[in-house]
Amino acid sequence: MLPAEWDKYSQDAHAVCFGEVRPAGMNRIDFALTTIENDIPLSYMTCREVDSESIYMQYGGAFPSAKGSVKSFISYTMMINHLSTRYKRASTLISNTNHAMLKFAMKVGLEIIGVRLFKGEIFVEHLIEFGGVNG
Repeated sequence: MLPAEWDKYSQDAHAVCFGEVRPAGMNRIDFALTTIENDIPLSYMTCREVDSESIYMQYGGAFPSAKGSVKSFISYTMMINHLSTRYKRASTLISNTNHAMLKFAMKVGLEIIGVRLFKGEIFVEHLIEFGGVNG
């Protein structure tokens, strides 16, 4: 989904997944990925290109239809696989208290490359090198 299209859904998607308000105007993305099953949204991921070979996975979440189920991991894997066909590498920051996402990231092959502190919260920096594909 392109940024203008995602803006229509972003505020509601963030509220449903995280229970907090994030105005659409705060988004600075290149595109959003979504997974859908039988017209029911399962998950989303917003992405920013760093360069022609590198993507930063910015925000994402599982909707109630997938949260806490294997569908959320399957969705995450599908989005990572999609990115691997277009980029050589992907990176992301995950809160050190988000145990589910930390497990997902490591299970699909992202490696810890650093730690960042922002407004008193600790984020674990991850990177995955896909190989030779360039979007």
